[in-house]
Amino acid sequence: MRRDLQSENDRCAELSAPEIARVYMDYDYMDLDFHLTPNGWVMGDIRCVFRDVNLIKQAPADRVLTLTHRTHQVSTHSNQLRSVTVSWRGAASDAEIAQLRAKYPPPFDPADEPALCS
Repeated sequence: MRRDLQSENDRCAELSAPEIARVYMDYDYMDLDFHLTPNGWVMGDIRCVFRDVNLIKQAPADRVLTLTHRTHQVSTHSNQLRSVTVSWRGAASDAEIAQLRAKYPPPFDPADEPALCS
């Protein structure tokens, strides 16, 4: 399935990352992209491997950092595992990124993120 999140009719654009995980995921690998811009975080692509979901949203031109939040659950009997990785980084300095990150908290649980991304 492929949908464009630009559409005003797409409810996914209104949901938080944990709500999207509850709606789309029984057991799967789900990736949510978040772009840090000078105006805050913007949700990007949503990908679910087993359900063949690939919701595409163009990355903002002014992004300085893109983080991918992965939720992984191999079966209904296992716990969800969550992680955050840097999937894209622009030319902004560490100090500029740190300043934006301090101003705008992440749109996911900070415990999911390793210290090196802070």
